[in-house]
Amino acid sequence: MATLKLMTPPAATRADGWHGIAAPGGYEAWHFYAEDRTRRIRLIFSFHHGLALHPDYLRRFDAYRRHPTRNRPPLPSQYPCLHWAIYEDRNEKPAASSTTQFPPGAFHADGTSLTLGPNRLIFSQDQITAQIRQSFSGELVFHPILQAGSIETVFAGHYWLAARPLCQVRGEIRLGARTIALTGLGRQDQYYGTLPLACAATRWMRGGILFPRAAIEFQTADDHATILLADEAGTRSIENSPFTVNSTRHALRTPPYPSAIDFGDWLILRNGRVADSSPAQLQVLFDAYVDGEQTTAWVEIADPKRLSGFLARRPASNAVHREAAK
Repeated sequence: MATLKLMTPPAATRADGWHGIAAPGGYEAWHFYAEDRTRRIRLIFSFHHGLALHPDYLRRFDAYRRHPTRNRPPLPSQYPCLHWAIYEDRNEKPAASSTTQFPPGAFHADGTSLTLGPNRLIFSQDQITAQIRQSFSGELVFHPILQAGSIETVFAGHYWLAARPLCQVRGEIRLGARTIALTGLGRQDQYYGTLPLACAATRWMRGGILFPRAAIEFQTADDHATILLADEAGTRSIENSPFTVNSTRHALRTPPYPSAIDFGDWLILRNGRVADSSPAQLQVLFDAYVDGEQTTAWVEIADPKRLSGFLARRPASNAVHREAAK
């Protein structure tokens, strides 16, 4: 019997290369986070070959799963998207954010770069250059301070590669008439899977803490947690780490979120406060205590099953801005 190839491993020299996901409902994302603590700026942006929480993508996958002979399978190549958000000042709220969907086939990858419409990621041995040309534009260079190499974790067919857990970031952001210089720390991760997130877990959380010469990252899927520790001595992962979520807060229009998370007694997150939200996803800041030292953790919480229920109650709509073919 003939079989379909749903994923292609990248070359051994490119641990964060494109996996060519071709599975219905599948996705792949290159996710970047940067913070300039002096200017109180945080920047998030991600390139998506199949946006995992795209409303129309999830609707079509659900219809295909229920009636596969009557509905065409939706594919990642039909939902190439770019997401970005900029957070400024003490109020920790987004100064601007956007998710743009490009025409099918707008995503391209080769051995050294990824292209999404006018936006591009250029990979070299010692840096990644991000060129963004949207309502926010700019050029940012991520120089790895620490590099995780091929450390990869998997949960029920969903993969996380912490490719560069700590980077020095420099560049400029142009937002309207403003030009903002950014110098600070950042990281780059890769996420991919061959099914929608809701097929594996009810709740996903991922986050990190950056220090000048060390980084902590974590990802949880329901009661499963993985922690990555990176410093000058090397990089190691802790699989199935115990963790406790405390004092869950509920809101009408957004997923519930914890006010506190404990990973044993060495990594403690307190005072969770929402920086940004959507029906299925939150950006939450925590006061973090690492072996008694206080800093700040940035955590993203996704509730894909909540989004599925939200979509079932609403008429078809699309909160994603569509970019016309150029």
